[in-house]
Amino acid sequence: MVETVGRPIKEIDCYMAEDGYGAISEDAYGNPIKGVQARQLKQALEKVLSTHWHWRNKAFLAYLNELPDDLELWFYWS
Repeated sequence: MVETVGRPIKEIDCYMAEDGYGAISEDAYGNPIKGVQARQLKQALEKVLSTHWHWRNKAFLAYLNELPDDLELWFYWS
């Protein structure tokens, strides 16, 4: 989903920087961090929803559904 919908971002400030808090533009694997709007992620997940999801996935989905549709989300794979 991130490969087809996500867009690369310049950098974000977070606690995942090499020396603690700072700017990063790549994930732990050297891939560019990508962002999507919450609306895009909600739409993509609608296609794979399952009643057999683990409770953690259901909790994430409940949280996601409460976010404003135009909120920018970033993906950091570690």
